[in-house]
Amino acid sequence: SFLRFEALGDVARVCRRWRASAADPFWMPDVVVYAWGRRGASGLHRDADRPTLLDFSLANHVRTVCCADEATFAVTLEGHLYHWGRSWHPAINENGAVDSWRADVARPTRVQGVDDVVCVACAPSGYYHGRARAVGYSCAAVAGDGALYTWGNNFYGQLLHPPPHDRGNPLGYLLKRPKRVAFPDGGATVKVAVGL
Repeated sequence: SFLRFEALGDVARVCRRWRASAADPFWMPDVVVYAWGRRGASGLHRDADRPTLLDFSLANHVRTVCCADEATFAVTLEGHLYHWGRSWHPAINENGAVDSWRADVARPTRVQGVDDVVCVACAPSGYYHGRARAVGYSCAAVAGDGALYTWGNNFYGQLLHPPPHDRGNPLGYLLKRPKRVAFPDGGATVKVAVGL
């Protein structure tokens, strides 16, 4: 949704505070992150109907942010990858059954299995691709050495890993953790994008 006209006063106050903070040579983050929306998806501890500073961005030097439908990824200057919001895989209970198809990660959490990240991309299934029935979404990250990692929904092999043989089991085509893509020529990846 669009920023309401009534919120412009809040934006002006934030800008004035930012200019005062930016003038301080001891505290100058390159990127700060603002979030709004429902508590489980925004990374905030409460629902927010207007942009609210995410404390995570003050404690971590954020290089870039990638947003998807109810999910956000952030790459820090140290190359760490963080995620919050809707998860790319469902929540599984102790019996191994699907507990919730729309598991949430309420606070920014480090993604394990990939380090030295320089670029990240993600895409949930879109409106015309059966979003209500879709399980998870696809993600990709490029490491500093040019390695490409992918995870999430791999129903058609779009993550450059062999698709599953049993497409009747939705858990079979979800890559729960980042997995390095092996290219036959050993080439390096520079940038990545994930489409619907």
